Amino acid sequence: LADPGKLPNGQTTIPFEFPLKPSNPKLSLFETYHGVFVNVQYMISVDMERGLFAKNQRETIPFMVINPGPVDANPTPKPVSFVLEPKKLKNVKGRALDRLPSFWIEGKVDSVICSIAEPLTGVIRVEHCDTRIQMIELQLVRVEFCVAAEGVAKEATEIQNIQIVDGDVCRGM
Repeated sequence: LADPGKLPNGQTTIPFEFPLKPSNPKLSLFETYHGVFVNVQYMISVDMERGLFAKNQRETIPFMVINPGPVDANPTPKPVSFVLEPKKLKNVKGRALDRLPSFWIEGKVDSVICSIAEPLTGVIRVEHCDTRIQMIELQLVRVEFCVAAEGVAKEATEIQNIQIVDGDVCRGM
């Protein structure tokens, strides 16, 4: 046992815990988030005063806050169906649209309410395509909106890209 205000030589571990509560009880803590326009991050700092002739030390480390969400551990899934065809593509216009092969792809995301700890699941079915398919990739994109005096800024960021098909696929299956 060391004297008050003294730590023994070597490594000393001092366990601690404290509840994470917002300073205003009417508000809740935001989850940790790193975006283009907005960052929500939490840091914990440790200060160690080392006496008259030694330099004080400070260490700051980030930690993540993940809100558990509603008590309902099994929320009702909200499936979303979609159809991809040339005329529905928003990033292809004019003559470029005329050069695309004819295709019809149907799909369904099993639920748009999902936990970050669970996989995103669904199905894709190629009903028709005039040309051979080389691959199919799924892309998860986060879209941020930031409202300011100048208007609304919108930024899309690719979160994950995964190739689910390599080579041509059977149609209508």
